[in-house]
Amino acid sequence: MINYPSRGKYSFLGLDAEPEEADVIIFPVPYDSTTSYKPGTRVGPRAIILASNEIETFDLELKKDLSDLKICTLPELEPDVDSPKATVELVAKVVGQIIKLEKFPVMLGGEHTITIGAVKAASKHFENLTVLSLDAHADLRDSFQNSMYSHACTMRRCLEYCKKPVWVGVRSMSEEEHKLCKKKRFQIYQKIDVNKIVNECKENVYLTIDLDVLDPSIMPGVGTPVPCGLSVQEVLALLKQLFRKKNVVAADLVELIPFGISEDIAAALLAKLVAYKFLLPSA
Repeated sequence: MINYPSRGKYSFLGLDAEPEEADVIIFPVPYDSTTSYKPGTRVGPRAIILASNEIETFDLELKKDLSDLKICTLPELEPDVDSPKATVELVAKVVGQIIKLEKFPVMLGGEHTITIGAVKAASKHFENLTVLSLDAHADLRDSFQNSMYSHACTMRRCLEYCKKPVWVGVRSMSEEEHKLCKKKRFQIYQKIDVNKIVNECKENVYLTIDLDVLDPSIMPGVGTPVPCGLSVQEVLALLKQLFRKKNVVAADLVELIPFGISEDIAAALLAKLVAYKFLLPSA
């Protein structure tokens, strides 16, 4: 054993629990094979985890310390480069194992495609499931660039496992997607209306956060930035009420390209998500 002071471990917040004893399991998936604009989300999970080591574990808002939780960070997944669908199936297997352990999975991407696998796994274990998507894009294309498992098709594929999706922060979609939304009467909120959005969700919620939901002046490090996005404060207000009122069964944070302070904001947002899940006082 060599002892010396270090800057931290490759683990979220520098905390290091075993999977079997953990409250939450952080699952990094460095995958961006269908990226169609700015590349680099494959290094997003590592950047978020390293940035988290610079965050105080004490949550000033809640007056509680995240170090009181048992947090496990899994090693980075080796993607299956045979096809996007192969990686989706691999993600589904891992998230399914985490849920069977009765742990709270938080997946870090990587591109949004990986959400399909996690939603597939969650849908097998939880009834009355809503997929709540915070995203600048609807991701409802049936196919994009000859792939039904493109990042632009994420929510379209999720509809195969969840009949109750809700979108927040969408400000960009194709005509095809717009027509589908009108036909299906999907609930899409361009801006935050906390009570309406939370009430729209069913009892169990899978939460997916594409970081481009935030305004690019706040979060420039994303693959497909769109102006006029949400603020961190707006997102946190929604998450706080969501975790207070609903059973959030799993979550992901995707589409980070490390750039300036983007990974620091993402890490802080992830810390608040975990805090709201486990440390939020009852209403």
